[in-house]
Amino acid sequence: MGDIKILSEDDIKKIAAGEVIERPASVLKELLENAVDSGARNVRVDIEDAGRRLIRVNDDGRGMDSADLRAACHRHATSKIRTFADLDKLDTFGFRGEALFSIAAVSKLSITSCTHEPGARGANIRMEGGKTVSENEAPPVPGTTMEVRDLFFNTPARLKFLKGDAAERARLLGAAEECALANPGVGFQIYAEGKRVYSLPAVADNAAGLKTRAAEILGPKVSKGMLGAVNEKFNMTVFVSSPSNMVPKRNLQFFFVNRRPVSAKTLAQAVYKAYEGRRSSNLQPACLVYLEMDPAAFDVNVHPQKKEVRFIDESGVFGAVYRTVGSALLRAVAEGHEAGSVAVMREPEEPEQYGIAPQKNLARANEGFAKEDILKPEPDGYKISQNAYPVLGSEESVSSVIPPAEKIAAVKKALQDEPALPSSEEAAPAWWTPPYRYLGQFEQSYLLFESGAGLVVIDQHAAQERILFEQYLSQLACGNTVVQRLMLPVSVELPASSVENIVQWKDWLEKAGFEIEQFGPRTVLVHAAPSLFDFGDDSLAAFVESLSAVLGDPEKCAEDVRRELVAMTACKKAVKAKDLLGETEALRLLRDLKRCENGLNCPHGRPTMILMPETELARRFRRT
Repeated sequence: MGDIKILSEDDIKKIAAGEVIERPASVLKELLENAVDSGARNVRVDIEDAGRRLIRVNDDGRGMDSADLRAACHRHATSKIRTFADLDKLDTFGFRGEALFSIAAVSKLSITSCTHEPGARGANIRMEGGKTVSENEAPPVPGTTMEVRDLFFNTPARLKFLKGDAAERARLLGAAEECALANPGVGFQIYAEGKRVYSLPAVADNAAGLKTRAAEILGPKVSKGMLGAVNEKFNMTVFVSSPSNMVPKRNLQFFFVNRRPVSAKTLAQAVYKAYEGRRSSNLQPACLVYLEMDPAAFDVNVHPQKKEVRFIDESGVFGAVYRTVGSALLRAVAEGHEAGSVAVMREPEEPEQYGIAPQKNLARANEGFAKEDILKPEPDGYKISQNAYPVLGSEESVSSVIPPAEKIAAVKKALQDEPALPSSEEAAPAWWTPPYRYLGQFEQSYLLFESGAGLVVIDQHAAQERILFEQYLSQLACGNTVVQRLMLPVSVELPASSVENIVQWKDWLEKAGFEIEQFGPRTVLVHAAPSLFDFGDDSLAAFVESLSAVLGDPEKCAEDVRRELVAMTACKKAVKAKDLLGETEALRLLRDLKRCENGLNCPHGRPTMILMPETELARRFRRT
């Protein structure tokens, strides 16, 4: 039939390149890994036009002579392995020999290199679309410089799928941040659009150095509250958020196996298992987990871009990470230990297992663990007024919290503010069954009311979240968001990749009431915010940090992202659990909840109230 044809060599190259090179960040990742594998101690990165025009990586590593330079651009040309069996003792990032070949196939690639040998000559090779354009001598400067220009110039369809500059720049900086966190012994200079983003000097390649590098990238607020632990037996170092210093999203979680950034569910699940009972569901731990293993104990050759790994003994690795993270968290409540120090964990002697070798060359900071000392305050119990109870929806209304002279005026004002009930039953929410009599507050979290249908318990946090959500969403829909300018701008320091995430949303955020300006590569200034939320400096900074984690591509699902943003904002400023509310405030909350389109659930789907009818109470007390 003649339907099956063999593709041309040019098409084969482009298709193969697509498996490895998705976007500019994929190029930078491969070039940085090559630089580190070459033994470089200093690396400089230059990015122009979000990587479309130029990605340049210069290092002071071993370098290559002209013969190796020529061979390096061929497919499956590598110095890392000789046979497939060498994968079991791999100690480098690269090994397939596909990166330079794939990059050259979809760009204009120039490589200049020279070894450190006395009298060595420099060499340069230029390629376009996978074809060699020229080979020349170059100045004998030890190290290697790789320049990738006009990425995807010959595959315009791939170019169209790239995101905006800010989004691609965020991914590029994220790749650089991961590499810098994995290799504290290497100094990095990162420049984007001619401006320096990071200047990271090389530090000691031990637990103390890892902590220093983390502070430089994650920022002082996150890193200061991190707890560290070293498991010498299983060659593991972890830094995790203390339970009081969690973050809103999972974008600050990094896992490294033999210093390779990886995505591994086993490691993430072990971390979350250690946090059971120590975190609320809307907060996530920031973490850095470094694991050194025998290369034969895991498989990195399961993903074209080597993002995922599989462990031979998943349960063994899970247990080691779980115990090490757990030991760090115990120190958060142990006497005499502060966040930021590093403890050395000692496991009982067991036969070496799951390929994790004994720890080498990691600094000891603290010996053993202090005795756990957890102080729990006695619960306050029920907060039920002893006086007459105010009623919403009837004429009887008094307060047991405000002074007697102010009772009548305050309650009358609350009732005057309450609009008359709709004339038709259908216009009122189905759950609204007046009259409502306020009984009190339980655990400073739940509001208790007697209603015409029985006992009503309202989660004050979920209710306020729903109220603010709908009020803010209404303002956004009408385009009349009320904005409060700040007397002094609030400065928020973030990882450079997070700043880029916010920059791409600047125009939309301004319409939503937030005036945010980039102030340097790692800082933003907030000049205004919606007056509905009454932000303080700390809560506004916390909001921006949350914002940087949830914002995605502005060209995708704008309405969905808007709703997520609104819900998160409302949650940040909603009445938190353990806040004491007076009766007038409780009545106002109930009144505002009645006005909501969906007062039964918070924006995330949790219930705002539960109703226990009188018949159910009677049944439980066996009075029926």
